[in-house]
Amino acid sequence: MKNGWTAAGMVIYGCLAGCGGAETPQGDWKQVLASLDGESATFSLSYRADPPDGAIVRAAVHQGGIDAPCSLYSGSETNKGDFWYLSVTANSARSGAFNIVPQMSGGDGLPEHRDSALVRLIDVRGWEKRRVYTALSGTVTLADVPLDLEEWAEGRPMVMDISASFPDQPMQSLGCSGGGSGDGSMSVHQCECGREDGTTVTCTPDVPGQDCCLRDAGSGAGPQVRLNAVAQQCPDMCSFTDPGLARYCRALKDGN
Repeated sequence: MKNGWTAAGMVIYGCLAGCGGAETPQGDWKQVLASLDGESATFSLSYRADPPDGAIVRAAVHQGGIDAPCSLYSGSETNKGDFWYLSVTANSARSGAFNIVPQMSGGDGLPEHRDSALVRLIDVRGWEKRRVYTALSGTVTLADVPLDLEEWAEGRPMVMDISASFPDQPMQSLGCSGGGSGDGSMSVHQCECGREDGTTVTCTPDVPGQDCCLRDAGSGAGPQVRLNAVAQQCPDMCSFTDPGLARYCRALKDGN
């Protein structure tokens, strides 16, 4: 996975899901959900502004069979970079419960409410996101989240309890078209969505920046995930939305 990826809508400097990986079959996404291994989870603090208010939690639960999952984020590209992972982004760095939300808002793409989390199953092929399945509802509960560098340096794992519901008719966003207005702003007129059977449909966002493919993906009556994971520290996962925040990620590596 390459620098400059976006995770949960944030423009990230640094590796988001890995810079090295393990060979993983394509597989059906529902089968992948069922094969997630709570023992292969990693996490890090990340930064969209100065801490403490600007700190968030990013975690990943990887498909079973991946050895040393933190190495996926180290920058060593030793293979084709094909793997699946369950991405968890909590909108503040604290222990406690977060409600899973499907849509993203705000300039950094994270939910506005600080008790919210995004949960997405992501298929990576050749270091590119090929498919993304976004949970529509549920709860993520985090325990032992480090609140500062001193607590991070203690090296404790973070415990995650995840209960997530995915759509029964998932669609992938294939791109949107738009145009300009008299004031120089851009508006999205229509988006194209790919269904699981290979057919496509179009949709129109209700508000700018909305993923209408996700909006029209059906109810949360699809696959359910119930997972307890013990996530190990992985400072290489640390990401930031502005180069001026890089020093906080460096501090995590120095304190590990």
